[in-house]
This record gives sequence, C-alpha cells and structure tokens, in this order.
Amino acid sequence: MRARSAAFAVLWLTALLLGVAGCAPGPVGPQPTADAPQTLAAVALAPGDRLRVLATTSIVADVVAAVGGSRLDLTSLVPAGVGPHSCGPTPQYVRQGADAQVIF
Repeated sequence: MRARSAAFAVLWLTALLLGVAGCAPGPVGPQPTADAPQTLAAVALAPGDRLRVLATTSIVADVVAAVGGSRLDLTSLVPAGVGPHSCGPTPQYVRQGADAQVIF
C-alpha cells in the first residue's frame, strides 16, 4: 500500500512539474534571425491586377480558389490527380515560387 502511495505521489509531482514548466514565460520554437523578415506587408496591386498565388497541392489550390475566386492568378505545383509523392521537383517550381506573391 505504501509503495502504491509513493508511486502516486511521484506521478502527481511529475504532472505538476510538467504543467508548471509548460506555463513558463519565454520564447518557444525557433527565433527569427537578423536577416529574416519579421513583418508582413500587404501586396500593392493596380486596379484589375490579380494576386499571383502558388499552392503546393491541388487540394490546397481548391481551398484557395474557393476563397479568392477570380481575384487570383492561381497555380498548383502538383496537378490534380497526381499524388505529391509521385511528383518530383523541377526548375519550373523555383520559377513559380519566385514569381508568386503568396505561397500556400
């Protein structure tokens, strides 16, 4: 009975310490470096221009198209009907990424 109480006390103390450690202030995850952009800026579009958007898969492209509609010039890296694991990267991917104003 005493061993059971001691095991329960250790378990309770461990849970308590983990809970307190999770509430500790401080940075979590990678911190931005000096040369990394730290703010987002709106893209200035002329009247009639469409936002150039690159989606990683056709599923993501469908969601983005449902939100943006005709206001977007949308390209998907992986075409519909092709799995992301059967599609290899090409130099065209780099060009599309460089030309895009937003990447999902």
